[in-house]
Amino acid sequence: MVRQSYDILTKKQILDEIDKGTTNEVIITKFNLKSHSNINRIKNNRVKILESFNSIDSPLKKSLKKTKFDKIDQGLRNFIDNCNNNGLPVNTRLLKEKAKEISEKTGILNFKASNGYLHNFTTRSSVSFKTIHGESGSVDPDILINWKVKLSEMIANTDPENIFNGDELGLFWRMFPNKSFVLKDNVCRLGKLSKERMTVLVIASMMGEKLPLIVIGKSAEPRNYHNLIKLNIDYYNNEKSWMTAHIFTRVIEKLNKKMISRKRIIILFVDNCTAHPANLNFSNVKILFLPANTTSVTQPMDAGVIKCLKGFYRVKLCRKLIALMDGNTMVKPSTIKIFDAIEMLNSAWDQELNPSVISNCFRHCGFFSAKCRTEPIEHEEINAEQEFEKLSLEFSHHYPESNLEKFVESDKKAKHL
Repeated sequence: MVRQSYDILTKKQILDEIDKGTTNEVIITKFNLKSHSNINRIKNNRVKILESFNSIDSPLKKSLKKTKFDKIDQGLRNFIDNCNNNGLPVNTRLLKEKAKEISEKTGILNFKASNGYLHNFTTRSSVSFKTIHGESGSVDPDILINWKVKLSEMIANTDPENIFNGDELGLFWRMFPNKSFVLKDNVCRLGKLSKERMTVLVIASMMGEKLPLIVIGKSAEPRNYHNLIKLNIDYYNNEKSWMTAHIFTRVIEKLNKKMISRKRIIILFVDNCTAHPANLNFSNVKILFLPANTTSVTQPMDAGVIKCLKGFYRVKLCRKLIALMDGNTMVKPSTIKIFDAIEMLNSAWDQELNPSVISNCFRHCGFFSAKCRTEPIEHEEINAEQEFEKLSLEFSHHYPESNLEKFVESDKKAKHL
């Protein structure tokens, strides 16, 4: 059963409506409450709600309970706020070190800055980890405020499982790590970096549902095509392996037929570019556009999903290279075929990428704080930052002198080439 809960800000707004003399029926409709009992509980907790709202706590937290780590929580919030104001990045490792420092200064004994504490802190304080993009700092705050209001209106009557986001990524699928330890008497035979590329459209919902990958290559029927079409992907091609308006329209036509057969009507948010025609009108797929020049902070797929997917792919590629070398195979870029690349990418998407990562990226982009008709079911809490850190550890074990983040970001602009 779907759980219904509300943040402190919403509870304060409900109390304001009660004080205005608004009837229960109007309040239930306005805030999508299930029954009068919701209003009664909020009335009974009026004092605690107002105290929490007027305190230093985040108004987006849902629980009124205090924790024994309040001093550490407040110290971390101040630390994060200070870093944000000065444009300094904050990661999980830094937060753990700061939490330990605060616990020692405040005399809190036996405190462990565990992943569990950090997860609970970020939930209590509405703190989210986001990838910092070059253009994110230049996004107009007023545009974002207006977008949050508009987003709330757009998805007000749509269940989270029917709210999707799609974005393209460019992938240099034959690119090898550019650094590797070798014995002094040996020669590194990985060859030069390859820039053979494909475009991939990833589409997923707020609930973590992943639609089949849309892969665009150059060849109409690449080698091993008969096995390629058996994978859970849709393959298209053109001479530049780019997304085009024609291909995008075909993709949405097919998706619309699928949703008709499932008796679902979905919203698909995409960025506003020439490959995404503005005049598409389908019965069961409603295309909505993200604000221009804001996708670095409003696009869930760009908030960590694509980065993790490419991270999984790069690690899988390295595993394959190591296995080939262990078998005394001469390894060079041409050793990897496009079928191998698509198979590894598809496996990373279908099997490796946790739905929780996707849901959290929607949360980080404000979709969950916007009013939805039903409260989304929470997955096991895993964010993109934590997932990528685990991948980086495995990668650094095999390639100590290389950096997975740089390896992944090396083709970040490939979809625009």
